[in-house]
Amino acid sequence: MIDEKWLVGGRAPFRAPFTQFDNPKIISELYAQVFEQNRALDKLEGFASFFGADFYGLPRNQSRITLSKTDWTMAEEYKFGSEVIVPICAGENLHWLVEDES
Repeated sequence: MIDEKWLVGGRAPFRAPFTQFDNPKIISELYAQVFEQNRALDKLEGFASFFGADFYGLPRNQSRITLSKTDWTMAEEYKFGSEVIVPICAGENLHWLVEDES
């Protein structure tokens, strides 16, 4: 079993070398929860969408997502070929969900 928490090494969630788990949807949901817990939800859009591109002189991403305050539970594990990935927050209740991507 591959433990996703070990692969992350204390950095942003799902930054393992498995592109199937480099999922902006899940990252956005986790970031929304962390920003809300720190009373900084108003800073989420800039962090997720603008600051990195601006710093590196890159164009800002034009795609959009819609996050809603919706409770859901993170899966305990994901199959990856013959392996099993245990995600950060496995089995935990989360409070933000991506409803729409465009």
